[in-house]
Amino acid sequence: MDSTATDSTWHRGTAAQTTLAWVNTDALKSYMLSKGYWKASNYTSASAGGVLYTSTSHVVMIVKNDTITRQFSGHTNDRNQVNYSNVSGYEYYVLWN
Repeated sequence: MDSTATDSTWHRGTAAQTTLAWVNTDALKSYMLSKGYWKASNYTSASAGGVLYTSTSHVVMIVKNDTITRQFSGHTNDRNQVNYSNVSGYEYYVLWN
């Protein structure tokens, strides 16, 4: 995947030009799944580098899963290496199989 590639669904620009997938987590999830960039996973198997989609529609990066400690990091509220557990409603994705 070329990290600089954009298309009609994935584009950031002025407020009028920025697409929904760039600013809305549900649209981002749909886009990433439809392109095959994210693959569904689960609490046990989602590895560091994967994505955690919370029940409150936040997207954070999984930064640790050594089967004992699981942590994510995100930009909201200074979320850096925060422990998480298997919460109902969370969705887990990996970037490869």
